Amino acid sequence: MGDNNNPGGTVSQFYSEKCIFITGATGFMGKVLLNKLLHSCPMLESIYVLIRPKRNELPQVRLDKLLDGPLFKHLKETNASSFKKVFAITGDITLPRLGMSDDDVDTVIENTSVIFHSAATVRFDEELRKSVTMNVEGTRSIIELAQKMHKLKALIHVSTAYAHCSHSNIEEKFYCNSNNPDEIIEKCKSEDLDDDTKLKLRGDHPNTYTFTKALAEELLLSKGQRLPLAIIRPSIVVASWEYPMKGWVDNFNGPTGLLAGHSTGLLRTMLCEKEFLADLIPVDVVINAMIVAAWKTAQDYTGNPTIPPVYNVTSGSIKPINWGQIEDLAQSSIYKYPMSTMLWCPGGSFKSNAVHDQICAWLFHHAPALVIDAVLMVLRREPFMRKLVNRMTTSMEALQFFTLNQWSWSNTNLKKLQSTLENTKDESLETFSFDIRSLDWKIFIDHYVLGTRHYVLKNNPDSMDSSRKKLKIFYFLHFIIQLAFVFFIVYNVMTSIY
Repeated sequence: MGDNNNPGGTVSQFYSEKCIFITGATGFMGKVLLNKLLHSCPMLESIYVLIRPKRNELPQVRLDKLLDGPLFKHLKETNASSFKKVFAITGDITLPRLGMSDDDVDTVIENTSVIFHSAATVRFDEELRKSVTMNVEGTRSIIELAQKMHKLKALIHVSTAYAHCSHSNIEEKFYCNSNNPDEIIEKCKSEDLDDDTKLKLRGDHPNTYTFTKALAEELLLSKGQRLPLAIIRPSIVVASWEYPMKGWVDNFNGPTGLLAGHSTGLLRTMLCEKEFLADLIPVDVVINAMIVAAWKTAQDYTGNPTIPPVYNVTSGSIKPINWGQIEDLAQSSIYKYPMSTMLWCPGGSFKSNAVHDQICAWLFHHAPALVIDAVLMVLRREPFMRKLVNRMTTSMEALQFFTLNQWSWSNTNLKKLQSTLENTKDESLETFSFDIRSLDWKIFIDHYVLGTRHYVLKNNPDSMDSSRKKLKIFYFLHFIIQLAFVFFIVYNVMTSIY
């Protein structure tokens, strides 16, 4: 499959001799995007990645560490020279002009053909001022930079499928609201906002994340209509399906945190509507859609003001799975591939009743944490369980809005984009397809659990046999404790009767 006059396919050829500017390259999606571009678009000229100094670590050092990580291992072994095309640009999306030096601004403006803007705070409970600065003001700086680029062919902005979650049916279009993004930015800068004012500003939005993502879209609509722009709205981004390796994930965000907590025996209850759809989307599917969207945007751009296309990259209408199915599949996978970092036998379940969930949380989360910390203090060890459980509880509370509600998304534009890709009739389809109709959720969750085990919890792959033995011991102890508890209840009932 392929054409000698078009090696790598039409999409790969589009990136030939082009300079790409990426924000958020050190994040989960950004790493996969960087890897995919280097691997599948080998003729590109260069990639500028905006990286801020962190913990006294220079951006170039952070980039070197990133490229030396497990995600880039295969690329390093097969095409290490591609790393020479990646350049760290010192900057920060929270600062004016992205915090870049004059020379770097000139370099980026003069050479960039494609921008991928994925930098954002993805914390649902982020403080409003910080969320506005990163997600809205950062986007404004990107627009201002893009407007000065004479070679710009495409600007891809990563939003979220939940940006307009006050609507139960979300189409691939812009939803206007009464907020002025520029005014919100200035208000957060100049005023000391109290909690009531912050809640009033958020309106129908459940958290600062969806609110600021919606504001950023409003900003793009008002200021970006002369730019070659497209909006990508992924739903809940999870581990990779196929690329660069099955099940790769590197953070505790969203369902990954639930998997980690459940597989270590720490998480035993969560408030959730099992029958509601869980709109999970593999990270490599989103990245392929972004890369193809940039190619299509460049094709369609005329220079005239237009409403930018929006792509809902979601799974619910194409390959639906509900939370109850995820619970069952995850339980099976966790017992098949147990963690060496287990604290107890994995168990528990989702609860649809809030009171039931609270009772179970106190019995199986907070009470054991208090006991374990008390024992540790007696042994003059540092207590950690209550802190760990409290952190887990906060994370679960932030997720509850998404596990207790459900939405449907249209995918008309996304399907048209896939059709356009198929019409290339070359290697592009095999390399950049984002069609998930063949995805098998059972197999995917097996790999997701393994990815969480190896890349997030850092369990050695060679420890699988010992982990299975450990699981059997925990399972036996769990059974004995349950038996003892039943005996205790029966004994006390019988004693009270007689």
